[in-house]
Amino acid sequence: MKSIACVLLFASLASAQLVRGAQVQNNRAAAAPAEAGAATAKSLGAAPPAGGAAPAAPAPAAPAAPVNDFGPAFFGPGVGNFAARAPLPALVARAREVAASDPNVRVFVDVDGTIEFTDKFGREVEVLDAFGRDALEIPGLEEQIELQQQQFQLERRRALLTQELNNLNILAGGAAGGAPGAAGAAAAAPAFRIVA
Repeated sequence: MKSIACVLLFASLASAQLVRGAQVQNNRAAAAPAEAGAATAKSLGAAPPAGGAAPAAPAPAAPAAPVNDFGPAFFGPGVGNFAARAPLPALVARAREVAASDPNVRVFVDVDGTIEFTDKFGREVEVLDAFGRDALEIPGLEEQIELQQQQFQLERRRALLTQELNNLNILAGGAAGGAPGAAGAAAAAPAFRIVA
């Protein structure tokens, strides 16, 4: 019985620390104002406060964690949960339009950022726009997401190739006995020329 009570006590203390985590960190930062003031003054190039006096202004509070709160028509595990993945802003705007046009429609937001329309009892409903398409299907959105993913992959590949080229230039410069800059300049010259 005592072990169960200890486990429950520990769980309640741990959950209280999760809720007040940002405030506890701020209190710790305010606990040593003399050291913080001296460190700040030293980093700014100013003289530290005389006699170890505390600075006049307290440190600014840490910003609150962003919370996904979209409005009264939205519900589900993805609303008000900072650990949930945020849905796409374009889909949220479209869902707000639909919820504003029909008061019986609710918007379910899942933890993974997916959005579904439901009625006021939580049953899934299908919402169509004026052209008969699903209201959450924004024309061209999938193509935009795919292009962004391709662009990210190409930029990543370019960075890796640039890094590999720099490593080869360093190795070529060291093997030939010359400076790495000379090998880099020689590699930058075009190997082929097009004559019209």
